[in-house]
Amino acid sequence: MKKRVHIALLLLTLVFVLACGSGAAATPTPNLEATMGAAIAQTKAAQQNAQPAAPAVDLQATVDAQVLATLAAQQAAAQSEANPAPEDSQPAQPPAPPVQPEPPQPSGDLAATQQAQPMYDFVQQLKNKANLWSAEGVYHHVGSFDQRSMKPNRFSWWFADGDYDSYVIRADISWRAPNGADPADNGCGFVWAYAGDDNWHVTILDLEGTVHTYRQRGSGEKIEMKGGKYLGGLGRTSGEAEMVITVEDDLYTAFINGMEVVRFKDPYIATGKIGMAIKNGESPDGMHCMMENIGIWELQ
Repeated sequence: MKKRVHIALLLLTLVFVLACGSGAAATPTPNLEATMGAAIAQTKAAQQNAQPAAPAVDLQATVDAQVLATLAAQQAAAQSEANPAPEDSQPAQPPAPPVQPEPPQPSGDLAATQQAQPMYDFVQQLKNKANLWSAEGVYHHVGSFDQRSMKPNRFSWWFADGDYDSYVIRADISWRAPNGADPADNGCGFVWAYAGDDNWHVTILDLEGTVHTYRQRGSGEKIEMKGGKYLGGLGRTSGEAEMVITVEDDLYTAFINGMEVVRFKDPYIATGKIGMAIKNGESPDGMHCMMENIGIWELQ
């Protein structure tokens, strides 16, 4: 018995010596591995708790939804091709009334003629009074005029566009004369048949209501043609009147407020320009003339 005990002690001592002196690392026991696994699990859990939890994604459900959406889009496209939608999807509007085609619009002087119906009607009424061959023609709108002439004992004139042969000129004239002006030496009117500085006619209505017509032909002195008196009376310092003159071939007629005041024939009437004219006397303050609704009816 003692011998067995002694052998057991020797074996135990040998095992102890070998275990302490060999320097080999001890083999981890199953309990140590469990401890390490638990530590790793705790670390992962802590990391998951530190980040916001992401909702679980059902990958299969997502794929199924995408497939269904694609199939629905393909079916809708096929249905659209088979039954195309109307271009205008707005609510139906009541039908628009039929559009009547516009008549062709004239251009140039013809359009101006049709826009000047009052002047056309006026010339139609004037035809017999002025012994015109015809009232047909083309209307030329001049507009308005407002000027003061400061040249003493001189005519001043401003031309409209174009040259004319036979015509009717009409305007509503008003004036302001300088204080102390000689009424027979100041007035407003028209220059007409102007073919150059040595060939023209001028008609002036003075402040007494007398119509003066002057003619220049050649380098000599101008001459005064036959005149006439308007009996209706006009304001000398300021006033207004409708003035009309007609020229057809060699026949000239002047009307003031619808009343004929002078008519004569002149074989030297030339084709030329038409304009507005002022005659100023000796006053340095000048003669002021205004005209509205100036129109030229070119007879044809």
